[in-house]
Amino acid sequence: MRTNLERMDHRPDESVRRAAKVFDADLHLDGRPFFVTEGSAERVAEAVAAYAAADSEEAADKLARDQLSRLGFELAKSLAPAEVSELSSDMGYRNDLLSGLKTIHDLARLAKEKRDFADRDRPPRPAEEVLPEELPWRSVVAHAQAHPFWIASDVDGLETICRAAGVYAPNCLSPAWRLFAEACEGFPSLRDAMGLEILRPRDVGAFVAPGEVPQLVEFLTMQGSKIIGAAARAGEGPMATALLRKIKECAVFAQKNGFGYLEASGVLPPEREE
Repeated sequence: MRTNLERMDHRPDESVRRAAKVFDADLHLDGRPFFVTEGSAERVAEAVAAYAAADSEEAADKLARDQLSRLGFELAKSLAPAEVSELSSDMGYRNDLLSGLKTIHDLARLAKEKRDFADRDRPPRPAEEVLPEELPWRSVVAHAQAHPFWIASDVDGLETICRAAGVYAPNCLSPAWRLFAEACEGFPSLRDAMGLEILRPRDVGAFVAPGEVPQLVEFLTMQGSKIIGAAARAGEGPMATALLRKIKECAVFAQKNGFGYLEASGVLPPEREE
């Protein structure tokens, strides 16, 4: 009985209460590529680049502590890193990457040969049917193993959000045809399957070429408040605010590093794939 009463009367210590006031789990833990607590999109992009360039566990840990200190010096002192399970070896990681690349190659080869493609958890299907659904997504997953990306849960892509808000989507948005130009020539059904909207669990949506990313950043700066206002009237203000913040951070990071911008569903960090 005493144990039950103590459990019912549990009160978090001061550090937990302090953390609860400043942590935004959807942004700090589940949205950005790394633990980043900066405020502006520009500073977030700089912090993400610093994490990506960290050459040791100690360097990454120092960056995380620095980010934590921005939420409060006392909080940084009171929280200690959690013990994590041992990471996979470099060789194991490389084998996983090679396996993913081999699957992409095999899918294209089997489609050319008019044969079936058999995935681990699905029955065999004609590879020509699977290729439009799987090749772009598997390629993005492989790319995401080497480059930072932002995550948003249970949301639509930017084009869909703009349409719902009554705002014209930026002209720089296009289907990701250019990323798969050669494959689209060999398999016309692939081009037909690619669009701006994200409709399926394994979908690749809107793409912005590196040279056009500044247009995307300008659009988000100029039209973001209008989209959020329309979403707020529909009872979705917080969702739209969080989503547009992540999109802008991602776009600013892309602009600073000469990357393009791409939307896809079902792409998760390795530690969450289970």
